[in-house]
Amino acid sequence: MVKNLLLLLSIMIIIISYTKIILIYLTTKNKRIENLTGFDLAKEITSNYDEINIVESKEITISKYNLKRRVIRLTPKNYQSNDIFTLSLSACLSGYSLANINKDKYLKMLSNILPNIDYLNKSSILVILISLFTNTIKDAKIGILILGLILIYQYFLIQINTASHQYTKDSLKKIISKKELLEIEKILNSFLSIHKNSFIITLILILREVFMILNI
Repeated sequence: MVKNLLLLLSIMIIIISYTKIILIYLTTKNKRIENLTGFDLAKEITSNYDEINIVESKEITISKYNLKRRVIRLTPKNYQSNDIFTLSLSACLSGYSLANINKDKYLKMLSNILPNIDYLNKSSILVILISLFTNTIKDAKIGILILGLILIYQYFLIQINTASHQYTKDSLKKIISKKELLEIEKILNSFLSIHKNSFIITLILILREVFMILNI
């Protein structure tokens, strides 16, 4: 019973988290900043660093930052659009690039494992699936190990996003108005919230695995 409640709680948290992002997207997609596209904003934020490149990539479905090549890769829509959500996404990726330039230790460690990083944390979906497929004590022991590794990864993401968002906000103050900055900060904080919620979900599901081992 307890195990099922913990799983249900985790699923509810992830649904609420992603619903919040969808609602923010729907309410900001028609709010625009004139004469400032996703490309323009990324260029402005990273203007002090010649080694950071920003490219339009037609072959990708979600914009991302390439950790190895230090390239911000934007989808055609994100490259050309000027709505608040797109600009927030571009600002988020630019923050990763600034964190990388400033030798963020968590981003450096992550770059040894992953080639890219994007704004949306999808690890919570993975931990839900892992938990769903652990039905025995043996499975639970393996599940704890895997979830523990994912927990470390999620902790890295929280630290990376906290630092990169601060870099971004400091740069944005010089580029856009205070009102526009507050709009983008709200969306950046919602991205960070998903990372924190994903960490909480993993902790809950690790506890679920422990209960499974203890047969509670």
